[in-house]
Amino acid sequence: LWSDPVVGVDATRVLASVDHRWTLGATLGFTVPVSGRLAIQREKAGAQWRAELARVAEKEWAVRTDLARAWAHWSALCRQVEAEQALALNAAPVLAVIDAMERAGELARTEARLFHLEQASRRAQMLRLVAARQRALGDVFTLMGLAPGAKVELA
Repeated sequence: LWSDPVVGVDATRVLASVDHRWTLGATLGFTVPVSGRLAIQREKAGAQWRAELARVAEKEWAVRTDLARAWAHWSALCRQVEAEQALALNAAPVLAVIDAMERAGELARTEARLFHLEQASRRAQMLRLVAARQRALGDVFTLMGLAPGAKVELA
């Protein structure tokens, strides 16, 4: 706890004629904190520790908030993909009817192609949504500390 302990050894030879010509002495010196400095250092260390705990808690809440936001974004994309898939399933019978009407001559070929173009546009939108959902899932995994390819099923 003390920053200045001192240990010393002194050897002296007396030149005058005496019974013990060699004298050996040892010293140990240190400063005794009587000013309360140690208590202040402890308080300072405690304050630094509490400040560091507050910083850690702040970072933890930031990650939790980011995770909640990423989770909500991923969940919304999952619902959008499900809605697009349901729409694609419902559109298949309609396209079959349109093709039959085109073959029967009841619908112009250009008008029938508009429906097919709309279907292709919906498929492209579905692929964009699936890719965005996968990126959002990667963001969730990253915030959770998981590897991007982890075999974890989230609900």
